[in-house]
Amino acid sequence: EPDLQKVAAEDPDLIVVSAKGADTATAQIDELKKIGVPVLVLDYSDKTWGDITTEIGEATGHESDADKAIKSYQDRVAEVKENIEEPEQPVNVVLPAQDGSGVNYMTSESAQGRIVEDLGWDLNVPGDGVARTDGSYAGRTDVRQVTNENADKGLVGRTVLGVNADGKEPVIDKLKANPLLATTYAVENNRVFDLNPSAFRIDYFSALEILDKIEEYFSK
Repeated sequence: EPDLQKVAAEDPDLIVVSAKGADTATAQIDELKKIGVPVLVLDYSDKTWGDITTEIGEATGHESDADKAIKSYQDRVAEVKENIEEPEQPVNVVLPAQDGSGVNYMTSESAQGRIVEDLGWDLNVPGDGVARTDGSYAGRTDVRQVTNENADKGLVGRTVLGVNADGKEPVIDKLKANPLLATTYAVENNRVFDLNPSAFRIDYFSALEILDKIEEYFSK
């Protein structure tokens, strides 16, 4: 929750607010508007980092710089595709829940999932019969959570990219902690590949870091 006095003290020209997620500040929008500058609300849950970059570029008069960043990313995707061997398909992109309640799977609506699809890979996402559709996950299009009871039904990717959000314990070790996941193909065959903590939230720089990591793992 933002400290409104500290925000005002920065003398901003523009205030950017996240619409969803743990960093959201939508409840404080009316108060933020009293500072007297434009307040831009961005929902990154169903957009690529490129979409967000375009919106911020338009809001700040840096449209051409936003276009250059997106073009640079697209060029890097093409380069990486040339430099790697396609891993075993399909691919899961996962983030183990911090409270140990299950595993979150990034969909094609997520920034992480779209990077996988930009590479031409087959992104696998658990369906309604496996993933949660209740609570905080109701209506979410960017991520689906599979609880521990259905764990083995969700992790079906022959290759798994794991977001190591805390940068500590490898994702494969977190998955092995669940006996049902320990016997899945990707875990048994060491096909779980860690992405850096920066992969938790994607912008131009972290998108390039993901591509660098993928090139490192699957280089010809």
